[in-house]
Amino acid sequence: MRIQVLVFLMLFASCFLSAQTISDVTYSVSEVNCGIGPRGCLAYSINERGHISGTAIGGPFLPMLWAQGNVQVLGSNLVGGAGLALNDRDEVVGESILGAFLWRDGGLVDMGVGACSTASDINNAGEVIGGVGDCNSPLKPFLWKDGILTHLSPDNFNAEAISNRGDIAGCLYTPGTNQTDLALWRDGTIRDLGSLPGCNVWPGAMNDRSQIVANFRDATDPQIQQSVLWDGNTITILQPLPGDDSTQVFSINDRGEIAGISYSFQSQSPGHPVIWRDLVPIDLNQLVPETLQPLFGSLVVENNRGQVVVNTGLSGNKFAGPVYLLTSGQVRTDN
Repeated sequence: MRIQVLVFLMLFASCFLSAQTISDVTYSVSEVNCGIGPRGCLAYSINERGHISGTAIGGPFLPMLWAQGNVQVLGSNLVGGAGLALNDRDEVVGESILGAFLWRDGGLVDMGVGACSTASDINNAGEVIGGVGDCNSPLKPFLWKDGILTHLSPDNFNAEAISNRGDIAGCLYTPGTNQTDLALWRDGTIRDLGSLPGCNVWPGAMNDRSQIVANFRDATDPQIQQSVLWDGNTITILQPLPGDDSTQVFSINDRGEIAGISYSFQSQSPGHPVIWRDLVPIDLNQLVPETLQPLFGSLVVENNRGQVVVNTGLSGNKFAGPVYLLTSGQVRTDN
Protein backbone atom coordinates (compact mmCIF):
# COMPACT_ATOMS: atom_id res chain seq x y z
CA MET A 1 0.00 0.00 0.00
CA ARG A 2 1.29 3.39 -0.94
CA ILE A 3 0.92 6.39 1.28
CA GLN A 4 1.05 9.96 0.18
CA VAL A 5 4.30 11.78 0.81
CA LEU A 6 3.43 14.82 2.89
CA VAL A 7 5.53 17.88 2.19
CA PHE A 8 5.87 20.30 5.08
CA LEU A 9 6.97 23.76 3.96
CA MET A 10 8.82 24.81 7.09
CA LEU A 11 11.50 27.22 5.92
CA PHE A 12 10.06 30.19 7.81
CA ALA A 13 9.27 28.06 10.84
CA SER A 14 12.73 26.50 10.85
CA CYS A 15 14.44 29.88 11.03
CA PHE A 16 12.24 30.89 13.97
CA LEU A 17 12.29 27.61 15.89
CA SER A 18 15.98 26.87 15.44
CA ALA A 19 16.82 30.25 16.92
CA GLN A 20 14.95 29.16 20.04
CA THR A 21 16.39 25.63 20.07
CA ILE A 22 20.07 26.36 19.58
CA SER A 23 20.32 28.11 22.95
CA ASP A 24 19.23 24.91 24.69
CA VAL A 25 22.13 22.68 23.62
CA THR A 26 25.79 23.41 23.01
CA TYR A 27 28.64 21.03 22.34
CA SER A 28 32.18 20.37 23.46
CA VAL A 29 34.34 19.14 20.61
CA SER A 30 37.18 16.64 20.52
CA GLU A 31 38.97 15.15 17.54
CA VAL A 32 38.84 11.39 17.10
CA ASN A 33 42.49 10.34 16.86
CA CYS A 34 42.54 7.23 14.69
CA GLY A 35 46.24 6.69 15.31
CA ILE A 36 46.76 4.74 12.09
CA GLY A 37 48.86 6.45 9.42
CA PRO A 38 48.59 10.03 8.17
CA ARG A 39 45.26 9.67 6.33
CA GLY A 40 43.05 9.30 9.39
CA CYS A 41 39.76 7.45 9.32
CA LEU A 42 36.16 7.43 8.19
CA ALA A 43 33.56 7.06 10.94
CA TYR A 44 30.23 5.33 10.31
CA SER A 45 28.51 4.58 13.61
CA ILE A 46 28.51 5.45 17.32
CA ASN A 47 27.03 3.42 20.20
CA GLU A 48 25.70 4.43 23.61
CA ARG A 49 29.17 4.12 25.15
CA GLY A 50 30.49 6.75 22.75
CA HIS A 51 32.53 4.18 20.86
CA ILE A 52 32.88 4.52 17.08
CA SER A 53 33.24 2.05 14.23
CA GLY A 54 34.56 2.89 10.80
CA THR A 55 37.57 2.56 8.54
CA ALA A 56 41.19 3.28 9.39
CA ILE A 57 43.21 4.57 6.43
CA GLY A 58 46.90 3.95 6.89
CA GLY A 59 47.58 2.48 3.46
CA PRO A 60 44.94 -0.21 3.01
CA PHE A 61 41.43 0.40 4.23
CA LEU A 62 40.83 -1.64 7.40
CA PRO A 63 37.78 -1.77 9.69
CA MET A 64 38.39 -0.16 13.06
CA LEU A 65 36.87 0.39 16.49
CA TRP A 66 37.64 3.59 18.43
CA ALA A 67 37.10 3.53 22.19
CA GLN A 68 38.36 5.78 25.00
CA GLY A 69 40.87 7.44 22.71
CA ASN A 70 42.32 4.19 21.37
CA VAL A 71 41.84 2.65 17.95
CA GLN A 72 41.85 -1.07 17.21
CA VAL A 73 42.08 -2.58 13.74
CA LEU A 74 39.64 -5.47 13.39
CA GLY A 75 41.63 -8.00 11.40
CA SER A 76 44.57 -7.13 9.16
CA ASN A 77 43.18 -9.49 6.51
CA LEU A 78 39.99 -7.45 6.10
CA VAL A 79 41.48 -5.25 3.38
CA GLY A 80 39.06 -2.73 1.95
CA GLY A 81 37.03 -3.15 5.11
CA ALA A 82 34.59 -0.83 6.83
CA GLY A 83 32.99 -1.19 10.25
CA LEU A 84 29.53 -0.04 9.19
CA ALA A 85 27.75 -0.52 12.51
CA LEU A 86 28.26 -1.58 16.12
CA ASN A 87 26.08 -2.34 19.11
CA ASP A 88 26.47 -1.39 22.77
CA ARG A 89 28.63 -4.49 23.40
CA ASP A 90 31.19 -3.22 20.85
CA GLU A 91 30.29 -5.98 18.39
CA VAL A 92 31.07 -4.61 14.93
CA VAL A 93 29.76 -5.65 11.52
CA GLY A 94 30.69 -4.54 8.05
CA GLU A 95 32.20 -5.56 4.77
CA SER A 96 35.63 -6.24 3.31
CA ILE A 97 37.32 -8.02 0.43
CA LEU A 98 36.44 -11.27 2.24
CA GLY A 99 32.75 -10.34 2.41
CA ALA A 100 30.60 -9.66 5.45
CA PHE A 101 32.25 -9.84 8.87
CA LEU A 102 31.25 -9.89 12.53
CA TRP A 103 33.86 -8.89 15.11
CA ARG A 104 33.03 -10.07 18.63
CA ASP A 105 35.06 -10.47 21.84
CA GLY A 106 38.34 -9.63 20.14
CA GLY A 107 37.98 -11.96 17.17
CA LEU A 108 36.14 -12.59 13.93
CA VAL A 109 33.05 -14.83 13.82
CA ASP A 110 32.39 -16.92 10.72
CA MET A 111 28.75 -16.31 9.79
CA GLY A 112 28.91 -18.67 6.82
CA VAL A 113 27.92 -16.04 4.26
CA GLY A 114 30.93 -16.19 1.92
CA ALA A 115 32.82 -13.54 -0.02
CA CYS A 116 29.82 -12.14 -1.94
CA SER A 117 28.09 -10.62 1.06
CA THR A 118 27.84 -7.58 3.26
CA ALA A 119 26.67 -7.03 6.85
CA SER A 120 24.94 -3.69 7.27
CA ASP A 121 23.72 -3.52 10.89
CA ILE A 122 23.64 -5.26 14.29
CA ASN A 123 21.40 -4.76 17.33
CA ASN A 124 22.05 -5.31 21.04
CA ALA A 125 20.75 -8.89 20.81
CA GLY A 126 23.57 -9.69 18.39
CA GLU A 127 21.22 -10.02 15.42
CA VAL A 128 23.05 -9.20 12.18
CA ILE A 129 21.43 -8.23 8.90
CA GLY A 130 22.83 -7.82 5.44
CA GLY A 131 22.90 -9.32 1.97
CA VAL A 132 24.36 -12.53 0.58
CA GLY A 133 24.64 -13.87 -2.96
CA ASP A 134 26.51 -16.02 -5.45
CA CYS A 135 28.49 -13.16 -7.03
CA ASN A 136 26.45 -13.43 -10.24
CA SER A 137 23.13 -12.02 -9.03
CA PRO A 138 21.85 -9.29 -6.66
CA LEU A 139 22.36 -9.86 -2.97
CA LYS A 140 19.48 -11.40 -1.03
CA PRO A 141 18.62 -10.30 2.51
CA PHE A 142 19.65 -12.34 5.54
CA LEU A 143 19.29 -12.33 9.32
CA TRP A 144 22.00 -14.04 11.40
CA LYS A 145 21.79 -14.82 15.12
CA ASP A 146 23.64 -17.29 17.35
CA GLY A 147 25.09 -19.19 14.42
CA ILE A 148 21.82 -19.51 12.51
CA LEU A 149 21.55 -17.84 9.09
CA THR A 150 18.02 -17.09 7.92
CA HIS A 151 17.17 -15.84 4.43
CA LEU A 152 14.52 -13.14 4.54
CA SER A 153 11.67 -12.73 2.10
CA PRO A 154 11.19 -11.19 -0.40
CA ASP A 155 14.49 -11.45 -2.27
CA ASN A 156 14.21 -7.89 -3.59
CA PHE A 157 14.27 -6.42 -0.08
CA ASN A 158 17.50 -4.62 0.84
CA ALA A 159 17.92 -5.04 4.64
CA GLU A 160 19.89 -2.08 5.98
CA ALA A 161 18.87 -1.14 9.56
CA ILE A 162 17.66 -3.24 12.51
CA SER A 163 16.17 -2.06 15.81
CA ASN A 164 16.60 -3.70 19.20
CA ARG A 165 13.03 -4.97 18.75
CA GLY A 166 14.16 -6.90 15.66
CA ASP A 167 12.32 -4.73 13.14
CA ILE A 168 14.26 -4.30 9.90
CA ALA A 169 14.18 -1.30 7.56
CA GLY A 170 15.27 -1.17 3.96
CA CYS A 171 14.08 -0.73 0.42
CA LEU A 172 12.12 -2.84 -2.05
CA TYR A 173 13.42 -2.88 -5.60
CA THR A 174 11.02 -3.76 -8.43
CA PRO A 175 12.93 -5.90 -10.99
CA GLY A 176 13.15 -4.38 -14.46
CA THR A 177 12.07 -0.93 -13.31
CA ASN A 178 13.48 2.07 -11.51
CA GLN A 179 10.83 1.84 -8.79
CA THR A 180 12.04 1.62 -5.21
CA ASP A 181 9.86 1.63 -2.11
CA LEU A 182 10.67 2.16 1.56
CA ALA A 183 9.83 -1.02 3.50
CA LEU A 184 9.61 -2.44 7.03
CA TRP A 185 10.16 -6.14 7.80
CA ARG A 186 8.54 -7.34 11.04
CA ASP A 187 7.97 -10.90 12.28
CA GLY A 188 8.32 -12.39 8.81
CA THR A 189 6.02 -9.90 7.09
CA ILE A 190 7.10 -7.11 4.77
CA ARG A 191 5.22 -3.80 4.73
CA ASP A 192 5.52 -1.42 1.79
CA LEU A 193 5.65 2.12 3.18
CA GLY A 194 5.59 4.08 -0.07
CA SER A 195 7.52 4.79 -3.24
CA LEU A 196 10.80 6.74 -2.99
CA PRO A 197 12.81 7.14 -6.25
CA GLY A 198 16.34 5.89 -5.57
CA CYS A 199 15.45 4.79 -2.03
CA ASN A 200 18.45 4.45 0.29
CA VAL A 201 18.55 3.53 3.99
CA TRP A 202 21.71 3.65 6.11
CA PRO A 203 22.66 1.42 9.06
CA GLY A 204 21.30 3.06 12.19
CA ALA A 205 18.53 4.79 10.26
CA MET A 206 15.82 3.27 12.47
CA ASN A 207 15.28 3.74 16.21
CA ASP A 208 13.63 1.51 18.81
CA ARG A 209 10.31 3.25 18.19
CA SER A 210 10.64 1.89 14.62
CA GLN A 211 10.79 5.38 13.17
CA ILE A 212 12.77 5.25 9.93
CA VAL A 213 14.76 7.85 8.02
CA ALA A 214 15.74 7.38 4.39
CA ASN A 215 17.16 9.22 1.40
CA PHE A 216 15.82 9.45 -2.14
CA ARG A 217 16.29 11.31 -5.43
CA ASP A 218 14.06 14.22 -6.35
CA ALA A 219 11.53 13.16 -9.01
CA THR A 220 12.01 16.33 -11.07
CA ASP A 221 15.81 16.57 -10.71
CA PRO A 222 17.46 13.21 -9.85
CA GLN A 223 20.71 14.96 -8.94
CA ILE A 224 19.04 16.61 -5.96
CA GLN A 225 18.76 14.32 -2.95
CA GLN A 226 16.07 14.55 -0.31
CA SER A 227 15.39 12.77 2.98
CA VAL A 228 12.28 11.58 4.78
CA LEU A 229 11.04 10.46 8.17
CA TRP A 230 8.50 7.65 8.49
CA ASP A 231 6.89 7.89 11.93
CA GLY A 232 4.64 4.84 11.82
CA ASN A 233 1.87 6.53 9.87
CA THR A 234 3.16 9.09 7.39
CA ILE A 235 6.24 9.98 5.41
CA THR A 236 7.46 13.55 5.92
CA ILE A 237 10.09 15.24 3.80
CA LEU A 238 12.89 16.80 5.88
CA GLN A 239 13.68 20.37 4.92
CA PRO A 240 17.28 21.47 4.26
CA LEU A 241 18.83 24.57 5.78
CA PRO A 242 17.74 27.86 4.19
CA GLY A 243 19.58 28.33 0.89
CA ASP A 244 20.26 24.59 0.42
CA ASP A 245 18.41 22.20 -1.88
CA SER A 246 19.59 18.76 -0.74
CA THR A 247 19.82 16.62 2.39
CA GLN A 248 21.23 13.26 3.40
CA VAL A 249 20.41 11.52 6.69
CA PHE A 250 22.31 8.75 8.46
CA SER A 251 20.76 8.05 11.87
CA ILE A 252 17.80 8.62 14.17
CA ASN A 253 17.93 8.18 17.95
CA ASP A 254 15.14 7.15 20.31
CA ARG A 255 14.23 10.80 20.96
CA GLY A 256 13.49 11.16 17.27
CA GLU A 257 16.52 13.39 16.62
CA ILE A 258 17.87 12.90 13.12
CA ALA A 259 21.51 13.39 12.11
CA GLY A 260 22.75 14.18 8.62
CA ILE A 261 23.87 16.95 6.31
CA SER A 262 22.31 19.79 4.35
CA TYR A 263 23.94 21.14 1.20
CA SER A 264 23.29 22.81 -2.15
CA PHE A 265 23.80 20.64 -5.19
CA GLN A 266 23.25 23.61 -7.49
CA SER A 267 26.15 25.57 -5.98
CA GLN A 268 28.23 22.46 -5.20
CA SER A 269 28.51 23.56 -1.58
CA PRO A 270 29.97 21.18 1.02
CA GLY A 271 27.63 19.64 3.56
CA HIS A 272 26.68 21.40 6.78
CA PRO A 273 26.28 18.98 9.73
CA VAL A 274 22.65 19.09 10.86
CA ILE A 275 20.47 17.75 13.65
CA TRP A 276 16.73 17.76 12.97
CA ARG A 277 14.74 18.23 16.18
CA ASP A 278 10.97 18.14 15.81
CA LEU A 279 11.61 18.21 12.04
CA VAL A 280 13.49 21.53 12.33
CA PRO A 281 17.02 21.53 10.81
CA ILE A 282 19.68 22.96 13.15
CA ASP A 283 23.12 23.80 11.75
CA LEU A 284 25.70 22.45 14.21
CA ASN A 285 27.99 25.30 13.19
CA GLN A 286 25.86 27.47 15.48
CA LEU A 287 26.64 25.21 18.44
CA VAL A 288 30.41 24.63 18.23
CA PRO A 289 33.32 26.97 19.02
CA GLU A 290 34.13 29.60 16.40
CA THR A 291 37.59 28.08 15.97
CA LEU A 292 35.97 25.10 14.21
CA GLN A 293 33.68 27.13 11.97
CA PRO A 294 32.88 26.57 9.23
CA LEU A 295 32.50 22.89 10.12
CA PHE A 296 31.66 20.80 7.06
CA GLY A 297 30.49 17.21 7.20
CA SER A 298 30.03 14.26 4.86
CA LEU A 299 28.56 11.76 7.34
CA VAL A 300 26.96 12.67 10.67
CA VAL A 301 25.57 10.21 13.24
CA GLU A 302 24.19 10.61 16.78
CA ASN A 303 23.49 8.30 19.73
CA ASN A 304 20.82 8.48 22.45
CA ARG A 305 23.15 10.44 24.74
CA GLY A 306 23.26 13.28 22.24
CA GLN A 307 26.85 12.57 21.18
CA VAL A 308 27.36 13.46 17.54
CA VAL A 309 30.10 12.23 15.19
CA VAL A 310 30.93 14.58 12.33
CA ASN A 311 32.96 12.90 9.60
CA THR A 312 34.60 15.53 7.37
CA GLY A 313 36.05 13.17 4.75
CA LEU A 314 34.48 12.37 1.39
CA SER A 315 33.69 16.03 0.78
CA GLY A 316 35.33 19.11 -0.66
CA ASN A 317 37.56 16.98 -2.94
CA LYS A 318 39.01 15.29 0.16
CA PHE A 319 38.83 11.57 0.72
CA ALA A 320 39.59 11.62 4.43
CA GLY A 321 39.58 14.43 6.94
CA PRO A 322 39.33 15.03 10.69
CA VAL A 323 36.57 13.24 12.56
CA TYR A 324 35.01 15.16 15.44
CA LEU A 325 33.06 13.92 18.45
CA LEU A 326 30.57 16.49 19.74
CA THR A 327 29.23 16.08 23.26
CA SER A 328 26.36 18.19 24.56
CA GLY A 329 27.27 20.52 27.42
CA GLN A 330 29.34 23.65 27.86
CA VAL A 331 31.15 24.69 24.68
CA ARG A 332 34.87 24.10 24.75
CA THR A 333 37.55 22.75 22.43
CA ASP A 334 39.75 19.78 23.39
CA ASN A 335 43.30 19.95 22.12
